[in-house]
Amino acid sequence: MAEINNEKLIQRLSRIEGQVGGIKRMLENDRYCVDIIHQINAAQAGLEKVKKLILDRHVRGCVTRGIQNGDNSIVEELLEVIERSFK
Repeated sequence: MAEINNEKLIQRLSRIEGQVGGIKRMLENDRYCVDIIHQINAAQAGLEKVKKLILDRHVRGCVTRGIQNGDNSIVEELLEVIERSFK
């Protein structure tokens, strides 16, 4: 996976922010519940993608460097992050 920079992550988050604003407007306009749920699912999927990209960057960068520098606690930290992600 190619490295993704902060600018691209921020662009993705801006899109998600727009989706959340759209959800709010849908509620204000008393839109059909199923349509609102679809939009919520889309926003959640967008956040999951951002989380995956950041986790990938963390493993390839921070964790790799930590292991190379003898910091074994970084593996425990990574495992905790992964565990929390699946709750």
